[in-house]
Amino acid sequence: MADRATVPHDIGGDDLDADALAGDRATTVRPADGLPDTVAVPVRSLLWRARIGVAVGALGLILAAVFFLGAQDLRREAAVREDVREAGELVALRVTTFEGSDIDDWVTDTQSLSTGDYAREVAERFDPAIRQGLADAQVQSVGTVLSAFVQDVRDETATVFAVMRQTYTSALQPQQVSDELRMEIELTLVEGEWLASDVAVLGPSTITPIDQDAAGPSGDPEPEEG
Repeated sequence: MADRATVPHDIGGDDLDADALAGDRATTVRPADGLPDTVAVPVRSLLWRARIGVAVGALGLILAAVFFLGAQDLRREAAVREDVREAGELVALRVTTFEGSDIDDWVTDTQSLSTGDYAREVAERFDPAIRQGLADAQVQSVGTVLSAFVQDVRDETATVFAVMRQTYTSALQPQQVSDELRMEIELTLVEGEWLASDVAVLGPSTITPIDQDAAGPSGDPEPEEG
């Protein structure tokens, strides 16, 4: 027989049930976002971290795009400057390389590399009398680029500075003569092509006769032995 002293009395049972029910309800009370307090705090933290991660990722994409576009601009600028330099060198070589026997073709080719007033000036400077004189004198001239660099590029205009060596002979001057020139070449972009709009020779040139006995087969001085 069970000991009645050990049997719990149903004292205040209703109150206990009410307290227990209240306790269960307290543990399941949900905040405004619908999550228990014990779960909502970590979730909020994760959401906040996720938002920060997204923001940092977006910033990284923006910076990457900026750097990419900047690199593209630098490459385009470098390509334009290279085109300008090559065009300037071509003009400088054309101006200093010709033969009296085909001076008419030289004038035509030089004009094809020119534009505006300079193209007309080439024809005016080398009028029929000058052309005939160069042909009769059997002038032969060869230009060599010693150095060239782009001074400026602005939209559709540019300037190239070149140092040239012009070596020439004639019927009256059979010994080769070397002439060092400093040239400033202004260029204009015309239908995608850089053309000369002006060519100026700067300062006095340095004329140096070439010793044929010390010159090699090409006419250039042979290197001295050490």
